[in-house]
Amino acid sequence: METIGILGCIIFAVVIITCYYHNKHSRSIKNFTDNGILNMGSLTLTFIKMVLKGEHFAESTISRYKRVKQSKQKFGIEMEFGNPSFFIADLELIKQITVKHFDHFSDPRKAAPSKKSHDLVGRMVFNNGGAEWRKTRSKLSPVFSTPRIRAMSGIINSSTKAWISYLNKHIAEHGNELNLHSGLSKLTIDFI
Repeated sequence: METIGILGCIIFAVVIITCYYHNKHSRSIKNFTDNGILNMGSLTLTFIKMVLKGEHFAESTISRYKRVKQSKQKFGIEMEFGNPSFFIADLELIKQITVKHFDHFSDPRKAAPSKKSHDLVGRMVFNNGGAEWRKTRSKLSPVFSTPRIRAMSGIINSSTKAWISYLNKHIAEHGNELNLHSGLSKLTIDFI
């Protein structure tokens, strides 16, 4: 009987929290929808539905992409814990953001909470903001330029074909068990 009381309290708390975030989400999203931007709902609820349905992240991303394309818009807005998150489905807009105007998007969402100078994850480009992000991004830009990627495509293709050949041989000899970390590390070294 005590378990039912605890379960009831948990369900009540979940309902209250959901109502709070829904109310906050509705007010925040109104500014965007009033300007004709596609409302894609709550990203958090999308992830919860994904887990409950057993849907893969890629499948969810593809369905969200199709939804934006069907609306004939270049992007949609999703709310993540009350913060707007843009889902961009237009290749030209992605190029403008990531290549031409990257300096205007210098405070991306942080993927990890740590900012310690000795912490490797905290210093990654995805976790930096402001001047530190601009400095890291400027160092990375030449590495991923179109001519450099084009020049490396032959190496990448031949290394990948060799790795696939190795995988097929290994699976034929040893079955499906494989140390992916080791194999992918060697493939990465081949690329570099």
